[in-house]
Amino acid sequence: MTKKVISFRLSDADIADLDELCVRLKYNRSEVISEAIALLMRDYTHDGGRLVKRTPWLASMEDGKIEGA
Repeated sequence: MTKKVISFRLSDADIADLDELCVRLKYNRSEVISEAIALLMRDYTHDGGRLVKRTPWLASMEDGKIEGA
């Protein structure tokens, strides 16, 4: 996998939260951000301007059909 350096701005509070997660998870900043992206992609969807946690049945849906149904 090719990796690239990116730059973005975070508030002091967000950086403090990121660093606290690094300590809790024993990950570096890049690892924490990568895991957060993976979690959001897997477990959340966008609905009417809101971030909504998928239910297990919604997460298993593909093309409008529930797997195994």
